[in-house]
Amino acid sequence: MADLWPIENVWAYIKEKLSLEEIENLPMLKNKVIDIWRTITPQMCLKLINSIPRRLQCLITKGGYTINKQGCNDL
Repeated sequence: MADLWPIENVWAYIKEKLSLEEIENLPMLKNKVIDIWRTITPQMCLKLINSIPRRLQCLITKGGYTINKQGCNDL
């Protein structure tokens, strides 16, 4: 059900941004996560929340199988 929950997309966004960074230690990782977290706008959150009905429909259409952004563009 991770396909449905917006927080999973937020963590994916953070992981993507972190992959571009050179992380040398745990405090640096913590600071980078906080910095990236602060870039998440209310508009981004609203977009994720508003996508839940479309994601649910996609999940139904796929028979409960994992969905992704590319797999639901037709809905």
